[in-house]
Amino acid sequence: MRVVKELGETNDVLGHKCKGYLVETWVESAEGERFNERVEKVWMTTGLSIDWDAYEKISEYGMRLQNYDDALVDAFAAVAGYPMMIDADVFMKGFSVKETENVLEVIETKPDTDVYSLPAYFKKKEQLSMADLRG
Repeated sequence: MRVVKELGETNDVLGHKCKGYLVETWVESAEGERFNERVEKVWMTTGLSIDWDAYEKISEYGMRLQNYDDALVDAFAAVAGYPMMIDADVFMKGFSVKETENVLEVIETKPDTDVYSLPAYFKKKEQLSMADLRG
């Protein structure tokens, strides 16, 4: 289950104007009890010079790898930007934990020219063997 909504608040994080969002997630049991509940205040900015199309695809892929359900992935897709700061309260089995995440520095750089090149030992295979899949 999830709730994602805009708070109508703004914040300045490292000189970047951020919009505030409330994100609530939890796992619901058959009896209606909540488990692994998280309540987050997320500060998002669109003021970074990144490839937003690529970032959104990578973000969606990362959420799917964490087994987020389709509704939650869609809810996050409606929120534009990069999370600069997150304040979260996590509730599990009778205790709570306060978590914070903060971007400490934003630096614009250019990648090395060979960063996307294939390793010298790479050989294309038409079909992978079981040994290839095992690593």
